[in-house]
Amino acid sequence: MRPIGALTALALAATLLAGCGSDDDSAPDLADPADSAAAPVTASPTEAVDATLPDLCAELSDAQVSDALGVAEQLTPGTSGTCDFAAPSDVRAFSGSLGVLPVDIGNGGFEGLKSGGQATLDQPHEHDLDGIGDDAYVLVGPFAGGDNLQASGAALVGGTAFTVTLVQGSGHSEDDVVAAAQKLLELAVSAGS
Repeated sequence: MRPIGALTALALAATLLAGCGSDDDSAPDLADPADSAAAPVTASPTEAVDATLPDLCAELSDAQVSDALGVAEQLTPGTSGTCDFAAPSDVRAFSGSLGVLPVDIGNGGFEGLKSGGQATLDQPHEHDLDGIGDDAYVLVGPFAGGDNLQASGAALVGGTAFTVTLVQGSGHSEDDVVAAAQKLLELAVSAGS
């Protein structure tokens, strides 16, 4: 059985922790309830930004991800806006998710995203990835005391981060995990830019 709970926890923790470390110390403005009844309903800045982000599951195909990882993978939309993938015929193969999110909206930025990944994995090794976007990295380490290496990575393109989370069944070296994460980030950036 795939550690889908671990995958979900890893992806959500990295995303949630990306909001840590914001430089915005100001308190939220509290509107007068009398004023809110007459105010028109508009999309929040976050909703407006999210509407412009690419849908990676719509932009990528099973074949593209399968070619990148060397095994038949199936893509499915994730519950948190990610594009999840898994190899149903090989439980030892990689599974994970690809995502895209804005990082210049007071949510800790790209460094906050990296901090979230560092807090999620056990003693991760950081690998800088050259040639992908403005900045890119992958963190590799075990998750929750496990034996197999997992990965959390991202590539920055302008104010947008393309993310990858990798979970493996078994048998992949750190070099294999880094190479797979790099291929997937290159694919996501190419499809979403």
